[in-house]
Amino acid sequence: GRLQSAQDEIRAGLAVAGPTPDLSRARGVLFLLQQGGAKAGLAHLLEATQADPGLMFCRGPLSEAHRLLATQALAREDAQAALAHAREGLALEPDNADLRLLCADALVAAGNFDEGLPAYEELARGGRELGASLRLYYQKGATAALVEKRADVAMQRYLRARQLGATNEELGFGAEVLKRAVAAAQAAADRACEEQRYFDARAELEKLLVIELLDL
Repeated sequence: GRLQSAQDEIRAGLAVAGPTPDLSRARGVLFLLQQGGAKAGLAHLLEATQADPGLMFCRGPLSEAHRLLATQALAREDAQAALAHAREGLALEPDNADLRLLCADALVAAGNFDEGLPAYEELARGGRELGASLRLYYQKGATAALVEKRADVAMQRYLRARQLGATNEELGFGAEVLKRAVAAAQAAADRACEEQRYFDARAELEKLLVIELLDL
């Protein structure tokens, strides 16, 4: 087939000219087309660019190699390796939506919701369909924030999950967190009114309105 023909051509080229940058690039691309060949493919592509930094048509294959390796790293639950490859790929192709998603996935897998959640939101604003996954990430991020004793952050993340369609059953303890936030906002608004701190009262009432509009 075509793959075998390409391999034959590369072998012939190596026999005649040795490992030139062009042939190293071709070998790298060929490995990327083979199951499990991403690591070897990346090595050949890096060899080609090191030998000839100005070699054309390497950026795309290099970013694809990093995408494949990031995907493999996530599959074996190595979030740090996945993040490193995703970022290497993004350095080559900053607008690559697949790499941006992998980066967000790796951040969340590493427990870095502070960076991962905004990355997902940016993808969603750009038209990436995340479905129910986004609210699930917010629920996990809220739980992580509770563990870190960042109650306000947890409440905001549960609130965002609810905005994205999470039910009380799906939110679980998060639904109770939001109900407590309603009660706390109402109490704070009442105190502010009694003390004639009307600006503070308005802020608490606005917070209360946002939460209650979600029909808890």
